[in-house]
Amino acid sequence: MTYGWALVIIASVVGVLVFVINPTSATASFSSSDPSKIMLKGSSITENTAGLVLQNITGGAIKVNSVHFFGDLGAGSNWALNGVSPKDFPIEVSAGSEMHFKNLVSQNNCTNGGSIVLFYSDFAGFEKRADISCNSGAKMPIVWYRFDEGNGEIASDSSWNENAATLNGNPLPTWAKECPSNDCISFVGTASNYAISLNTVEIPTKYTVIEWVKGELANQNGAQNIYGTGWDSKIAFRHASVGTNPVTGFLIRDASDTTYYNVSAYSSTHLDGLWHILVATVDREILEVNVYLDGALLKSQTIPSHYSGSRRLIVGSFSTGYGLLYGLNDEAKIYDRILTNFEICSLCLEHNPTETTCNCTP
Repeated sequence: MTYGWALVIIASVVGVLVFVINPTSATASFSSSDPSKIMLKGSSITENTAGLVLQNITGGAIKVNSVHFFGDLGAGSNWALNGVSPKDFPIEVSAGSEMHFKNLVSQNNCTNGGSIVLFYSDFAGFEKRADISCNSGAKMPIVWYRFDEGNGEIASDSSWNENAATLNGNPLPTWAKECPSNDCISFVGTASNYAISLNTVEIPTKYTVIEWVKGELANQNGAQNIYGTGWDSKIAFRHASVGTNPVTGFLIRDASDTTYYNVSAYSSTHLDGLWHILVATVDREILEVNVYLDGALLKSQTIPSHYSGSRRLIVGSFSTGYGLLYGLNDEAKIYDRILTNFEICSLCLEHNPTETTCNCTP
């Protein structure tokens, strides 16, 4: 595959990143956090012959921190990124060099929209973002904590809604490396150790909650049930029952705010010292709850009612003082829609650590 016409751009424009897409047709769109410094030259990214090339002509080295795939564009495993997988980021692209993305799987349409989101640091160290989309793009998360900061007491929200989370506890949660997507957050399971959003979020009529988690069952607080991402004290993933009893599920407060409904499986544990991805989809119109582990449906159940209202979002705990996780968390997301089975499987494959087995095929 050649990109001879792109050489004209390199010769005439300096100080920008250029994204080149082949073959040429008119189905790609582009947005950027730094539009004066990034250009798109291209076309369809849904064809199996499509290739995406990042050309660094900024005058200095950049660092690609992570790449994410949404909607109909498929899983990250469907795209060859310089011969490495997304979990190997960050990757430096030196001045004047290129990074190639090759679509390995035929995507014949983009009916529901699709997006590729790339986060990178420029040569001055400032993080920037580029979005490349087909058919107006995929509907993105309403909250997205990547936990890639690596330091500080704030986790930024990559959903564009600017609902950052503060880290709490004494000691505070710490930052960890070599996670499914670059850095991640580490919780100690005690001392009110959690991350909580600055603002409340209305519970949607239909929604999907996602998190990557890694922990050891034996290390959990034996006096508490252990929980994960959700709405403070109302809705959350379940990681363990009374500390060391295995459970994988989702807990939801009822409409009258008097009891909880538990959609869980007890036959195995995901707190086995390896990375796992949990996904819960909820349709409040028909009161259906589905829980997925590593891309595969684990439990499906209809509940009698569902809590309504706005709450702050919490990661690593059920509330500000109970259900505290001892372990790592990464890529916590909430959508105001129900993800398809293809998207759920793709989430596992996109940032799949070698140690994780995705029990699905997109």
